[in-house]
Amino acid sequence: MNLKHISSLTILGVMATAVSPAMAESGASNEASFACINDNGVAVTVSQLDGNSKPIFHWHKDLLASLDANPTDLCQDAAVSLNEYMAEKYNAETASSSQTLSFRADQLRGLPTVCATNDPEIGCEAVLFTLSPTEKPVQTANSLLTAILSKDLQENKVDTDSNERGVQSISYSISILDLIFGSKHLK
Repeated sequence: MNLKHISSLTILGVMATAVSPAMAESGASNEASFACINDNGVAVTVSQLDGNSKPIFHWHKDLLASLDANPTDLCQDAAVSLNEYMAEKYNAETASSSQTLSFRADQLRGLPTVCATNDPEIGCEAVLFTLSPTEKPVQTANSLLTAILSKDLQENKVDTDSNERGVQSISYSISILDLIFGSKHLK
């Protein structure tokens, strides 16, 4: 890993507390954060650091139409939840390339849910978003997570038991540093 990224990691305390939407949109912060941006008409949840953005979730309207969900609202909810979760869980003293974050599809209170956790076996630690009730909540969450998560973040797929009896929940485990910087910057 190059020295620039190690010093950036030290400065940012791995992830910042939530920044104001104006700062997040302008990239004016020296710390990493999550924000919702518009990319050619598609709401995209991104990690931002030093004016660079790395896409995480792509909220295509056609994927969400049948679920009666608003892409921009979900994008913003995910960004806020990620900022809060990362500020609580990760800091410069504990940052390492072996730390991971998992995005997990499951159901909570019968609703399709996607959450963040540092251990997919223990379930959801921070709800990123929930959807309207469906007949098969875990399968709906599984399908949506796979459809919206950037393909370059889907390398480490894990199947785990869900809260719904007999149904497998999926999660994607991602290096914290890859989530912030992207794999091309870590080589």
